[in-house]
Amino acid sequence: MDSGLEPRIRRNFGAVNCGEGKRVVILRIDRSWSGPHWVQDSSKFWGRNSAGKYPLDVSELRAAFTLSSSVIDRIRGFRTDRIIAISNNETPVPMHAGPKLILHCIPTESFAGQLQFDLIPFLRDHARLPTLGNQGFSRRINLDGVLAGDGEGTYVGNTYTQLYRNGLIEVVAGPVGLVFEMEGKQWIGSELYERNLPNYLRTCFRVFGEIEAGGPVAVALTLTNARGLRMAIPMAQFNSSRLIDRDTLVLPETVVQDLAADPVKVLRPMFDLVWNACGFERTRNFDKEGNWIGRG
Repeated sequence: MDSGLEPRIRRNFGAVNCGEGKRVVILRIDRSWSGPHWVQDSSKFWGRNSAGKYPLDVSELRAAFTLSSSVIDRIRGFRTDRIIAISNNETPVPMHAGPKLILHCIPTESFAGQLQFDLIPFLRDHARLPTLGNQGFSRRINLDGVLAGDGEGTYVGNTYTQLYRNGLIEVVAGPVGLVFEMEGKQWIGSELYERNLPNYLRTCFRVFGEIEAGGPVAVALTLTNARGLRMAIPMAQFNSSRLIDRDTLVLPETVVQDLAADPVKVLRPMFDLVWNACGFERTRNFDKEGNWIGRG
């Protein structure tokens, strides 16, 4: 059905039985954030208005391409601002100083308009928005949306999740459990976050489904205060781990089209990049098929 379109679109359809042998076919087409779309047989880009379809002119094509690229630019701009703020310890709850792992899950439609989702159900029901690793946590509403974390007031915490009113999610994990010190050196404990993050990404996808946040989702991982860290591996191989040579590892975003996607497949390339920064070809916690083996 969509084989004549480039890029492809997401759609689904079904039939509703109306009785007396009659049926109504319902076709749902998700809003596309990779447009405009080229119709191969006609070699044209088309638009639609109340009068029907029409070929886009040069100015309309320019506007369509600009809209698509501006959403990505706004996502990256938001992510950059948040990385800088978190690196400067400007977090919504007090956190331990040191390296931090940041997960951003950003529906593309969050930056395409003035969306405001009803987040009160997530404030009232703690199980609907747990913290990473289900650590003890507090919960409150704030200017940005709903905040869940294990820090409150003067108590210094180690993780928080901020669900923004426009649907995006920011998850931050501090140094406790992420890094440890041995022989005067700091080591990354990869097993903890590589085991927990896929499960938590599944939680994020569930939240998007509950608030009906549509469109593709950009998933991004960042490691701050990373310079000088090494990857923890079995003792006999410790010396083969290289020092990370920069303060911040800003890993490329992965755009997820389907919220039923396997979180391991989404995050695995990012995990590999962290290991690359320490001199290894790929994570040692998964085999080549993506199965957990936890050999750190």
